[in-house]
Amino acid sequence: MDERVSGTTDWTEVQDAYGSASAVPGLLRRAAADPNNAEVWQDLWSRLCHQGTVYEASFLAIPALAAMSRSAAPTAHSQPLNLLAGIAGSTDVRGTADTRARYAEALTSCLPAAEAYAVAAADDADFCYALSVVAGLRGERVWHEVLTFVADGEALGGCPVCGVDICLFLDTNPPRVSLSYFQPPDGPELVLAEPATIEGFARELLEMARQHSRGNITRRLLALLGDSQCPTCEEPFTRGSMLGLDE
Repeated sequence: MDERVSGTTDWTEVQDAYGSASAVPGLLRRAAADPNNAEVWQDLWSRLCHQGTVYEASFLAIPALAAMSRSAAPTAHSQPLNLLAGIAGSTDVRGTADTRARYAEALTSCLPAAEAYAVAAADDADFCYALSVVAGLRGERVWHEVLTFVADGEALGGCPVCGVDICLFLDTNPPRVSLSYFQPPDGPELVLAEPATIEGFARELLEMARQHSRGNITRRLLALLGDSQCPTCEEPFTRGSMLGLDE
């Protein structure tokens, strides 16, 4: 076994966002002993998932975070589960090889906790964050990020042809694409995707929304995956291609 995955890890040789990760084991122990210690969690987030960037220490912390996630109460704001999903779902790995595949079993073991998070969601925003956690744990990294936007009823992307920034307004009637981030949007209409045409992980998200009677989230997802065109170059797009969801 790689000693850095075992209990003999020399954390002084491991890097987090600030350099040596020597403080991380102690912070993880404190978090496990007092899951409501906001200061400890803030420090862990800052070191292990700094503005979405992850490091060698982030991956080595996965087993401890997974153990805490499995035993945590099914609340909509489980710190270990959200941090774990943030690490698993990050698209920005800094200064180390991506070893997340090594921890696939630990990440998968936390999916029931993520599903409990969805059940406990107080509103549509919380439910979207629960879906984002599921996406992170499943390695669906683009979806992990996009679903945090969907929680607000909007999504930011870019035209894959001309590169202009685009905002998708998912809650307007009808949903629209716009160059402006301010209401009301004045761009082309987003035509909702037909549910029967959705495949893969997106289909699983729609099914979760249906199971939990989240009709508004279903509509947002269908808008996100719908058809429209760039307000600038008029290039047509579909299936979330302006967000990288078609890759």
